[in-house]
Amino acid sequence: MTIALVINGVTFPYPEQGDEDWGPTATDWASAVTSGMLQKAGGTFTLTADVDFGASFGLKSLYYKTRTANLADSGQFRLAKTDVMNWRNNANSANLSLGIDSSDRLTFNGVPIESNALTSAHLLVGNASNVATDVAVSGDLTLANTGAFTVVSVGGSTAANIHTSQLLTAAATAANTASTLVLRDGSGNFAANVITASLTGTASGNPPNARLINTTAPLTGGGDLSSDRTIAMPAATNSVDGYLTAADHTTFAAKQSATLTSAHILVGNGSNVATDVAVSGDLSLANTGAFTIVNSAITNIKVSATAAIDFSKLAVLASGNILVGSAGGVVTSVVMSGDATIVASGALTIANNVVTNAKLATMATASFKGRTTAGTGNVEDLTATQATALLNNMVGDSGSGGTKGLVPAPAAGDAAALKFLKADGTWATPSGAGDVVGPGSAVANAVALFNGTTGKIIKDGGIGTSSQVLVGGTTPAFGNVPYQALPNVTQSTAGAVASAGQLLGTNTNDDAASGRQGEYLESLVSSLTSVGATNTYSDATSLTLTAGDWDISAFVVVGSAGATFTSVDIEMGISTTSGNSGTGLVNGINYAVFSIGTNLLSFGGIPLNVPSYRVSLSGSTTFYQKLFVDHYTAGNPKYQCRLSARRIR
Repeated sequence: MTIALVINGVTFPYPEQGDEDWGPTATDWASAVTSGMLQKAGGTFTLTADVDFGASFGLKSLYYKTRTANLADSGQFRLAKTDVMNWRNNANSANLSLGIDSSDRLTFNGVPIESNALTSAHLLVGNASNVATDVAVSGDLTLANTGAFTVVSVGGSTAANIHTSQLLTAAATAANTASTLVLRDGSGNFAANVITASLTGTASGNPPNARLINTTAPLTGGGDLSSDRTIAMPAATNSVDGYLTAADHTTFAAKQSATLTSAHILVGNGSNVATDVAVSGDLSLANTGAFTIVNSAITNIKVSATAAIDFSKLAVLASGNILVGSAGGVVTSVVMSGDATIVASGALTIANNVVTNAKLATMATASFKGRTTAGTGNVEDLTATQATALLNNMVGDSGSGGTKGLVPAPAAGDAAALKFLKADGTWATPSGAGDVVGPGSAVANAVALFNGTTGKIIKDGGIGTSSQVLVGGTTPAFGNVPYQALPNVTQSTAGAVASAGQLLGTNTNDDAASGRQGEYLESLVSSLTSVGATNTYSDATSLTLTAGDWDISAFVVVGSAGATFTSVDIEMGISTTSGNSGTGLVNGINYAVFSIGTNLLSFGGIPLNVPSYRVSLSGSTTFYQKLFVDHYTAGNPKYQCRLSARRIR
């Protein structure tokens, strides 16, 4: 009885005591355990699913690595720069990632956790959302980027004014001087030995030049200093001005909330009650008190006609750029391009070769661009007469050459007098004009012959054809001349001259064109090919010739190629009949035979050749190279062959 043991998803029937033939199954189980177990030597141990170690114990290790390349080389958790650690958020809706950014700063959900960037001479101050915020020091103090604070005002008084007050106070009490206060010394006595006794009790009497204490409502109790005066103020009521009691303070405090929404302001509403509202419209407000004009808030109507806004207040405009409305109707800085460019000085330059005819002003038909008005000025549209008036006249040759220009107009009757313009610039009749005359009628395409030796009178030769050759003599005539009788002919391309009765051949390695004398055709079987069945004619190859006179020839080589012959009989010829037929084969003309009555165990190659012979064709004809091999019983002989022809005429 075996026990089913599962190793990495594969079940092995492991033997129990008393089982027989258990060797292979135990070996399979041991092999699976060995190849699937985690080895102390390390190496790759690929899991096919997550491993759960249960709720009681975990893993202990010196360090843990990810599979990403370029890991940290120390620490308990060794991560690469792209690795992150994730926690699930409380809402179980997303992950919270801890990683680093490209500046090696620790990030939480992609946001740097800390930053050492702080504007020069600024402080980090908690805003209404309890977030440390970069703000400038303002109010009664200023701060340098060295950390030094400077008092600029106290209670609305500037530091300079306070310092002046300090100096004035010190001067007023510095000595027992007229119109100054008297200081006490270290024993409590007044200084300058003016009053040395210790004063006790109450001074009485009405000192000279006594002053009065005047009071106005709601203050009461004023008068001279001849007696004690008590300055009083009554409690305020609905009809009496006075001080606010504690109860009044509590009442007022209840009228106004101590809270105000971040970046909001108090505004009186329609019932004249201070109300918490958000700043809107053309401005926005930060909780630092800074107002910002919103985008597109400043419209034309809000800009005074006399504002005289300086160019320096506009956005930066690149040197040589211009302002152009975009497709979206937005003023945009662009570089002037196309047919013209502009530089920062305002100079506009039209590019070369861009002012086409279409860009010029229109002009009348048969007119020219030019200028006939004296002096430098604008281009004018000229008539043909005006244009020719500007051109130079032709100057004829009088021995040293002339110059081009307008030719003189011919006089009346010059055409009838057969006059021509001479090189000297005049109209004249050529010397000998009228001497060459011809017959009253002639044959079309005929050759004109001189009539006599004067060279001035010609006659109709009455001869001429496109398919014959003009042969000179006492009486020249066209006719068919056999090539054997052709005189010397010059080949103009090479300057070669053939002897009498000869035709020139080509002087390069080109082929004669189809249908021309010398045209060559061939059909080759260059690879070893099996012959047909024994004692049977087969078509080794074929060649189709067009009408004309041709020389045709054939050649074949046959080898045994392992075939067994009782005797050898090989025949080859040229025929116009295809298939298993020897029709038209004539020994000594288009047919060759090799035959031996004894057995040849093997032979490398037996050649047969049919020399060139003439075939005269009136239309396209296909010729077959016939092959006949007999008396082989095993295997299959092989052959290679050529069938070729050249046009004679």
